[in-house]
Amino acid sequence: VDSSDGVDTITSEEKKKATYDDSLEYVSSYQVGYMRAFLEQIVGNWYDLVPRFSSSVFLTRESGAFGIIASLSDASKGVCYFYQTANQDLMEKPNAATSEIASHTGTLGSLKADATYGYVWFDPVEGKTVENGTFRTGADGKHEIGPKLDKDMVYYFYLIG
Repeated sequence: VDSSDGVDTITSEEKKKATYDDSLEYVSSYQVGYMRAFLEQIVGNWYDLVPRFSSSVFLTRESGAFGIIASLSDASKGVCYFYQTANQDLMEKPNAATSEIASHTGTLGSLKADATYGYVWFDPVEGKTVENGTFRTGADGKHEIGPKLDKDMVYYFYLIG
């Protein structure tokens, strides 16, 4: 199957002939399960998150970063998915050309000013939490996320107080 972005193109004959049951054993099917469990068990009301596809009000990406954010309307909770790929032809911006670019993320905006938030870095490929902690926003309601690991990573943030 060819697509306009090339991401879901299946090229090997073996995979073209695979059945649905075969596909359940692909690594990617396990990764979908990891992400589902994270959203249900850690995020909770993930279904209330609103995708902010091209809004830089909620997430301003650094040069080379490729990601998407979904958050509650009041920005008290949100999830950022930062992609990793070695194929720059698939990206809207160059990504993964070097390890320094591959770690780029961005700055969250529209957060509650002068507030404390918790965060979790989640690895959707391995299905485990990599880091968690807290941060404090300034008077402008922004927070610079900082570097991520050199792979797909999820950044979950939530208002503490």
